[in-house]
Amino acid sequence: MTSNFNILTITWSITGLITFSCLVFYKIKAPYGRHSNNKWGKMISNKWGWFWMELPAFIIMPSIGILGPADKTEISWLLISLWTYHYFFRTLIFPFRIKTKGKKMSTLIIHPQDHSTDFLDIVYKDIPNKLVIRNSFSKDDIKELIVEFDRVMMMGHGSPSGLFSVGQFDVDGAFIIDNSFVDILSEKEDSVYIWCHADKFVEANNLKGFYSGMFISEVSEAMFCGVMEANQKMVDESNYGFCDMLAKVINERTTKLYSSIMRDYGELANINKVASYNVERLKFKVI
Repeated sequence: MTSNFNILTITWSITGLITFSCLVFYKIKAPYGRHSNNKWGKMISNKWGWFWMELPAFIIMPSIGILGPADKTEISWLLISLWTYHYFFRTLIFPFRIKTKGKKMSTLIIHPQDHSTDFLDIVYKDIPNKLVIRNSFSKDDIKELIVEFDRVMMMGHGSPSGLFSVGQFDVDGAFIIDNSFVDILSEKEDSVYIWCHADKFVEANNLKGFYSGMFISEVSEAMFCGVMEANQKMVDESNYGFCDMLAKVINERTTKLYSSIMRDYGELANINKVASYNVERLKFKVI
């Protein structure tokens, strides 16, 4: 009996070490909680997932204790009873009292204060459970916040090197989001990057989410990009149309968000040259 126990202990220890090493070496995210996805198999509800996870502990351990060859004392029966009571609750009561229906992800919005991009606040104004930061924070402050939140949205003016701070944040240099954020952003799967040439930043650093290439939001940008027939009315129609459409699906996962925007903003692109230019430069990337 002792020999079998030792063999099982060593086997499970080796299995755990191999599993841990693979997860770390290959940077695999276990599909649990906020990282849930259907790439590892069929998804089930969290209630039934909890039930099946706890069921072996509820059945096997008491069975071993009761049927095992060791003599049963008052202490033995007390420990078996406490274990059984505890896992009875965890297996058959607690899972079906979990109230997660309608629970929303937490969202961090980084949108530097700038009147020329104020129209973008339409996108996130109705998002629940959010924190919007538009000035004052340092890069270290923002990095700590990114860890705490499920999703990150970054928007404003930028370049292939990142999102401009436009003088609103406690940083040295021009950027509030730059290459120093790559490692921490790579842990997020449904991020939103909306600034000019965000695609170059996202793709160069193998990040994930919904993002824009060159995005015309001003008449001067339209002229620079060769959309010579653009006027303020056309630009405003594109800006506010895009934001209204994105706001309607902003809480969806990246794939559905992208397909909805391409459909709806694509319809506007049929009659608006600025939207036509922009829609061709909207992109997404998932795992």
